[in-house]
Amino acid sequence: MALAESVTELEAGDYERAELVLREGLDLLEPIADRTFYPTLAVALALVLLNQGRSAEVREWLDRSRATSGADDIVNF
Repeated sequence: MALAESVTELEAGDYERAELVLREGLDLLEPIADRTFYPTLAVALALVLLNQGRSAEVREWLDRSRATSGADDIVNF
């Protein structure tokens, strides 16, 4: 749900809310070592941060996405 809600917030121009929604989703997925949705949310957060001009934080989230993506992941890489 975090991804869909973040898209809605982005369409409304609320980047701060989109960031919050994505971070909350990531916080839920990280403890269970999710490798299905976590990488996608991490990329989405990186894009939100980039759109906010926070490029220094983007690399961390792209690295997290790559580290948690399966070898057969064709969506994120």
